[in-house]
Amino acid sequence: KGLRGSGSRMASTPLMSRADPFLLVSDTLTGNLESLHTSLEEWRHLLTTTDTATSGEFQEKERELRTGVLKARKMIVELDKVVNQLEAKRGQHADVDSAELARRRETLSRHEASVVAIEKALESRQARDKRAKDKDTAERNRRKKEREAEAAAETAAARAHGDFLGQHQSMQQLERERQDEQIDRIDGILETTHQRAILIGQELKHQHTALEDMHGEMTEARTGIEGATARIQALLKTKDNRMICLIIVLIVILVVLGVVALS
Repeated sequence: KGLRGSGSRMASTPLMSRADPFLLVSDTLTGNLESLHTSLEEWRHLLTTTDTATSGEFQEKERELRTGVLKARKMIVELDKVVNQLEAKRGQHADVDSAELARRRETLSRHEASVVAIEKALESRQARDKRAKDKDTAERNRRKKEREAEAAAETAAARAHGDFLGQHQSMQQLERERQDEQIDRIDGILETTHQRAILIGQELKHQHTALEDMHGEMTEARTGIEGATARIQALLKTKDNRMICLIIVLIVILVVLGVVALS
């Protein structure tokens, strides 16, 4: 308000022209500085209520202030050049007397003081400490998140490895069970074959015994037949009818014995 008031006072001076570059730039600068001071109050509120390291609103507001200060500085330099030129060429500007130059110097000083106040606020110890604290906190949080992410990744990798081992072990268990089933089937087949072999052995032994018995019986029958044959031959040498009948009976008996032995 003080800056705007000084501009108004100069504008009301009868000797001043609204086309005066100093007044034009000064009025523009006054409006810019008032906007900057409004932004400065918003910046101070954000400084104390937000995390300056992560708040996009705070960072945007600070960039706005620093850009505005740079522009104000350039305008102050231009105003200072205008005042210096007026002082150097007093004879060419009869409408600018010593009092007017003093007022312009005073206005320039007020602009400078206003910009310095904003710069001091931006670089105050409170602001630096708050930004440093928030930055340190943000860095700790970032490292914490990185450690948590690494731990989560390690946990996920361990879980995946465990799942893989579990699946591998399950597959191995299934393969062992399949092999055990095949071995059991083979054992069953071998056991069945063994039992059949035992039965076959027993049958062969029984058949061998039967064959031996049959061999004995055949031997006895052959001996009997040979004896009967010898007797028949002896009888055939005789002409007795009774003897012939006896021979026929013996032959029938031999035939019966042979049939019985063969069966």
